[in-house]
Amino acid sequence: MPLPSPESTFFYKIHGLVDHWWQLWEQQRGNLLWYRHDGWQEGTEEMTGRNLVGRGGWRDYHSVFASSNGIIYGVTREGDLYWYRHDGWQEGTEEMTGRNLVGRGGWRDYHSVFASSNGIIYGIG
Repeated sequence: MPLPSPESTFFYKIHGLVDHWWQLWEQQRGNLLWYRHDGWQEGTEEMTGRNLVGRGGWRDYHSVFASSNGIIYGVTREGDLYWYRHDGWQEGTEEMTGRNLVGRGGWRDYHSVFASSNGIIYGIG
């Protein structure tokens, strides 16, 4: 009698269920997860990561967006703009600088806010 495939074993099914629960728990806690899209130049699915780089609190933001070189901005529900520098952005490690208030009020009034590089931020009214 052949051995069952790993996908059909009880352990594999339990492991998959636990992994699914872990993902839901992380989402509910508001953790920030890092991925590197290795296929970004060709538009392919190659992806590295799912690294925890920010522990809790990220769901408190109305929106979060990134710029270049690990710069991350968060817009609070009150409309304040906060700045972070993800010092571990290249390898997906947890080193993070900041939670610096860089814009007081009004940022939530935009339909969408996004950034390019060198500190340029765009808002669509």
